[in-house]
Amino acid sequence: MIRRPPRSTPSNSSAASDVYKRQAQQGQGSMIRDVSQVFSQGSLIPTESNTDLAIAGAGFFVVDSPNDSRYFTRDGRFHFDADGNLVDSDGNFVQGTCYNSQDIDTSSYTDPDDPTNANLGNIQLHINDGYYIDDPGHAGQPQRLQSISIDRNGYIHGYFPDGNHFILAKIGLATFPNSQGLQRDGNNLYIRTSESGDYTVGPGQTNGRGSVYDYTLEQSNVDIGRELTNMIIYQAGFSANAKTISTADEMINTLINMTR
Repeated sequence: MIRRPPRSTPSNSSAASDVYKRQAQQGQGSMIRDVSQVFSQGSLIPTESNTDLAIAGAGFFVVDSPNDSRYFTRDGRFHFDADGNLVDSDGNFVQGTCYNSQDIDTSSYTDPDDPTNANLGNIQLHINDGYYIDDPGHAGQPQRLQSISIDRNGYIHGYFPDGNHFILAKIGLATFPNSQGLQRDGNNLYIRTSESGDYTVGPGQTNGRGSVYDYTLEQSNVDIGRELTNMIIYQAGFSANAKTISTADEMINTLINMTR
């Protein structure tokens, strides 16, 4: 008499493995893996304000909120407040370095410290309305600031009625090892994170930093035409996939009805 060997039964581990495989094959839907920020250069548009600033190239303006929170932005819609501070549209103070005294001695004047000798990102920019120009022609007489201009380095030049011209402040630009690691905080503001790394600050056109343009703002770097085209393509693809599913469902129903 021939005996059949006993039928083997799967162990608990192999059964659990089969269950895991079946679960792994189930659709899990779609989800966002990560969000990539795009800091490509936007178009530069002219404006009518000399405190509207744009960066052509890499870099961020450094601004501090009234409660000393530090932010970084490429939105250069700046203006001087009632106290002479250069601020953004939310009232955050633009950082750099500035000539703090109202007394300017033309014989010994030095412009605000070079960033190698001063922290260009830790002084809020303040421009006085009146300065005392000490020179032979106007000794001890206050000269009201007539106009300012901002050059490609971010230096703020002051011009006076008697023809004197001085650099009164310098705007700092920050760069990061990994700008993709910055965290958005709304209103075009970003916060430094461990992923972005520590920033370095300096004037424009130094160490790979971009140039500063006055009377200019940077537009969004989103190409509306391209995005609308992509949306049409994605909608068409979604409709085609949905049609495939509905067609397959109809075929299955037809086969079921044929067997009845």
